[in-house]
Amino acid sequence: MDISGTTTVQWLVNTLQQQGYFFRYSTAIDNPNRLTNLFFAHPESIQLLAQSPDILLLDCTYKTNRFQMPLLNICGVLGNNMTIQIALAFLSGEDQKHYTWALE
Repeated sequence: MDISGTTTVQWLVNTLQQQGYFFRYSTAIDNPNRLTNLFFAHPESIQLLAQSPDILLLDCTYKTNRFQMPLLNICGVLGNNMTIQIALAFLSGEDQKHYTWALE
């Protein structure tokens, strides 16, 4: 992992872009360099979800990463009972506003 001259978050966003992931993020109003939320998903996962949206599972870890941000893990269960990873989101909070942002 060569991040030469970039922050870890900048490296992650660049990598997501290069790998063709769907992603979006928001920054602090008072500081556009401070990330407040980051959502990302592989296009194939989104496609599988669109074809078979049977069950959606959401689980959030509470500040267990170096950024001290909750990590929302979004998984789905397909019609054949196969569980797939759909998306991940770093959130700046664990309230309805943040979950809504991640699921829009």
